[in-house]
Amino acid sequence: MSSIEAISWLGAFGFSGFLSLQAWQQRPPTDFGPQPQSIARAPTTDEIQTVQARAQTIQTAIQNARNHTGTAIAIGQLESNLSNGQPILPNGLPDNPLFPGVGSVGFACSRPGAAVDQHLNDWLYCPETGVFEANLP
Repeated sequence: MSSIEAISWLGAFGFSGFLSLQAWQQRPPTDFGPQPQSIARAPTTDEIQTVQARAQTIQTAIQNARNHTGTAIAIGQLESNLSNGQPILPNGLPDNPLFPGVGSVGFACSRPGAAVDQHLNDWLYCPETGVFEANLP
């Protein structure tokens, strides 16, 4: 083996060792920045109407999906696609600016024994009826 080959192999071995050590090191968790916070005052009528209009748009998309599939759309399916590849919610699930944190949906069907913690979710949805509502503070 020539000296150039030996140096090349030694360099490759050293570089491989360096990359292996980098891969084994624990990385700190990614910081995604601060969570969105709800407004610190009572919402105005316009803000409530805007959020309710957003909820109505989502409910219309859910109804269209129900008509396409012929079945109820479960909470876990809201951000999935229909059989034709189109998303059920074309713009995804938005945040509710009247509620803290990232947008989430809670089960909310008005039937005996059905409980929902309305303090945890931006939106309330009943898969059985397709009713989708904004959670208002």
